[in-house]
This record gives sequence, structure tokens and C-alpha cells, in this order.
Amino acid sequence: MPYIRVGDRNGTTKIVAIHGTPGSLEDYRCLIAPLQKRIPKLEFVAMTLPDLNYSFRTGAFWHSAEEKKQLILELLTSLRIENVDVLIGHSAGVYPALLTALYSPIRVRSLVSLSSSGTKILRFLHPEWLFSKILLPLVRRPSTRPAVLALFDAAMVVTGFDKMSGYDACSSQQSQHATRYWDKRNAPRWFSDLERKDIPRLMIYGGRDRLVRPRDSAALTKVWGSPSPSSHFIFDGKDDNSASLKQMGDTESRCPVLVFNEGGHFAFMQFPEIVAEHIARLNKFMV
Repeated sequence: MPYIRVGDRNGTTKIVAIHGTPGSLEDYRCLIAPLQKRIPKLEFVAMTLPDLNYSFRTGAFWHSAEEKKQLILELLTSLRIENVDVLIGHSAGVYPALLTALYSPIRVRSLVSLSSSGTKILRFLHPEWLFSKILLPLVRRPSTRPAVLALFDAAMVVTGFDKMSGYDACSSQQSQHATRYWDKRNAPRWFSDLERKDIPRLMIYGGRDRLVRPRDSAALTKVWGSPSPSSHFIFDGKDDNSASLKQMGDTESRCPVLVFNEGGHFAFMQFPEIVAEHIARLNKFMV
């Protein structure tokens, strides 16, 4: 499993980052320098989890949050990392990060959720019966795979997601299918355990996220433990240079929320300096 490990290996602060689907460790390079400016003796680790190409080669399509958690645990164990100060997850990567924090031998002192996917199907994967019941089995067969990927390409154009390839859409669909089974049975327990453990956590999302609806992200803030919108940090602007603070958030909250009104699904790439600043602030809540 490819990974990067940069900074001070004897550092006092260790940050580990988990990408979404599709995604890779490259997603996080934008955060390394801003974090290093703010956190002395930082060690930063990011990895690339198995992707759809891996599934095509091996026939293993079930990449659940639990399976990803196990892969994360194996890598950190091999690197002899037992304590993680900040565990970051983006999109579908939030849930493996959450499970690692709650149910693994790794001690996680704080969590960061970047544009977390929720329990609802992504907006371009409707109707669910078409994608889950018909296209999902067909894409797993080499003989029908090219036609299905072409159909995904066409669907992205029709639904206005023309910047997203059929391969990327199919990757997201696989991840959604593998993780949605928990939504009614396991998720309430996960979030109640998160609240009980009182792990400091930062949640960030964009107001122009076309993959995860902003209203769904706003609803998710309540589950994560920050129910009052008046306590959230809200920013206008398209990047760090143009950003302005529209609403001051609660600086004493153990579950701060950052909302970038003009941020997309990768808002942390648009605003790496602001995101790094708030990640660094989690230090004062860590035990």
C-alpha cells in the first residue's frame, strides 16, 4: 500500500490522513507545508488505499469502512505508530477514520472530517435501483465492464457532473454500496460512542459541494456534536487569498465546524491555510 511519511519521525505531533473514493495520498500534499508552519516537530502520514483498478485486477470489490480500518491499522502498526494526534478523513474516508479512532488499538486524540459522505446516496447515483441492482453486478464482469463504464460517462454528462469520469463515478458508487449497509444498524452506535469518548473533532464542508449536498452536511454536524449553526465558523471567498470570516464560531468548542460558502467537495484544497490553522487549534483540547 503506497504511503508517504514526512517530517520529524520523533516528532511530538503525528497526523495521519485518509483519502476519499476516488482519491489518493496526493490529495493531502497541499496541507503538509501549512501544517508544518504551525505545528513544530510534525510527522505527517498519508496512504493510498486499494482503488477500483485493484478491484478490477483481483475481483475484490468489497471495500467497506471496516476493511479500510484494518488496512490503516496494519500500516500504522508496521510504521510503529501507536498514537495519532490528528486523524483526518475526507469524504468516504471519514468512516474508516472514525472506526480507527473508536475500535482499534491506535490511540487517536482528535478527528477531522472533511466533506464527509453521509447515509444518503450521492446525488448522481440516483435512481439507486439502477446503479446498485443492475449496474453494480455488471461492472464486476470483465465482459460487460466497458459498456457500463461508458454508461457511467454518459450519466455524468447528463447529470451535469461532466468533470467527473465514469471511472471516478463508479469508484464512488462502489464505496457507497460497501458502506451504506451500516446506516441504520451501526452508525447510531458509532456516533454515540464518539460522543461518549468525547474525542475532539473538527468538521469542515463546502457550501458548493456538488457531491454531498450542503444541507446533508449541515444535518451531519448535529450527529457529530455541533447542533447550533450559530457556533460555526463561516467563510466567504473562493480560496485562502480571498477568504473572509462571515461568522465567528465558538473558539472553545470541542467540536468546531468550518463552513466555506464557496467551497466544493475538496474545500481543504481551496483553503489549506485556514484548514491547517484550525487543525492546529485542536491541540488545546487534546488529552
